[in-house]
Amino acid sequence: MAAEVEFLLRRGADGDPVYPYIENYGIVAGAPYEPILGAVRALGFGPVRVTASNPEYGPGQFEVNLSHGPALAAADAVALLRSHAEGLARSRGLEADFSAKPGAELSGNGLHVHQSLWSHGRNRFWSDGLSAEGRAYLGGLLASLRELAAIGSPTEEAYLRRESGSFCPTVVTWDGDNRTVAIRALADAEPATRLEQRDAAADANPYLVFAGQIHAGLDGIDADTDPGPRTRGNAYARDDLPAVPTGLAEAFELFEASALAVRVLGCNAHESFCTALSDRVGSATR
Repeated sequence: MAAEVEFLLRRGADGDPVYPYIENYGIVAGAPYEPILGAVRALGFGPVRVTASNPEYGPGQFEVNLSHGPALAAADAVALLRSHAEGLARSRGLEADFSAKPGAELSGNGLHVHQSLWSHGRNRFWSDGLSAEGRAYLGGLLASLRELAAIGSPTEEAYLRRESGSFCPTVVTWDGDNRTVAIRALADAEPATRLEQRDAAADANPYLVFAGQIHAGLDGIDADTDPGPRTRGNAYARDDLPAVPTGLAEAFELFEASALAVRVLGCNAHESFCTALSDRVGSATR
């Protein structure tokens, strides 16, 4: 597993973004914040390290890329990265905001999860392209995306990310290097062949997000699930395909009824998670 994590740099808690414009992948906007970002890039978490950082598609927004590693170590790295980045920002009088939607006019923060399956030094998702096993795992991810949406987006604010053109998926789709779909299948060479699920929010629990996707993908292999055809072009225009939940109430209903969600969390944790979701849905409707 490996993760990409997005966050906003603010001038103090709930302050304005550190710059007011979009400079996606630019080198100018981020330069004044190198004392923070350079320290972030120097971080390592066991077998996982930070490989890159860059300004993202929003005012004051940055992305940090983590290297791949065993699933548990990769989830640890997400949790530790958020903690260290918050501390580094505070040391410079700024705030690192990982919330799903920092403001109505601001870009949402995502958690993109890359995954591949290795055995005896071989990437089982690769066979001169995406293997049959990789396709079945992909089919499992797609089949579960709606019912497990609440794990990756456990707050009402997280669903405000789901806007056309936002690079957050709105429909259950897959393709290759296409950032409008829910899952990218990247299979150009064995070492880098992987699946990237793009729907989770940056403030979600990474352990639950990773566990849900692993269970779903392995279920897909067990059932030899067909992922269906690619979605070419702009996935935001495909209103004929199943929609990812657009609100917490819908996501909660699907999650509560999901046998897969019970297996991922266990009965007791599933019940507790549902109670928390129910309280949040109730608060949002009052």
